[in-house]
Amino acid sequence: MKYYNNNNLALKEQGRKKTVFTKVIRLKSKIDYDKQMHLNWIVRKVEKGTGLTKQELKSIYSEKALFFEALKHVSTTNRSLCKALNLSRPNCCRHKKELESRGLLIQSVDKYVCRNSYDLAHLISTNQNKFDELLKSNQLKFEFSYE
Repeated sequence: MKYYNNNNLALKEQGRKKTVFTKVIRLKSKIDYDKQMHLNWIVRKVEKGTGLTKQELKSIYSEKALFFEALKHVSTTNRSLCKALNLSRPNCCRHKKELESRGLLIQSVDKYVCRNSYDLAHLISTNQNKFDELLKSNQLKFEFSYE
């Protein structure tokens, strides 16, 4: 591809900057697409597990009960769950602390890369069957796949 005219150096520099700018925009949209796909996956898992849509869940359950119920069906980070279900993050942090103190919620020993913020974070779950997996310190055996 030819981006510039060899005789005009000003166009040459403009062409390079324009090309770099376009690549950055494409990369950013790919990251946003990946984040949205992960959030959609969380919503699908919760809807499939409960048999209700997101709107029905929000009308039936309180925020604390929805937080608890959603974590029975998906093991993910606090931030991703709050973003996917449109829950208040400070409230969910408080609910997480309460559920942990009552022994109903477990967080993983290891940290994983959050697919929403790309920071290291612990996975959380209220599913009794996943407690042993989350408390093990081997990241290679934990199944975190899209179904």
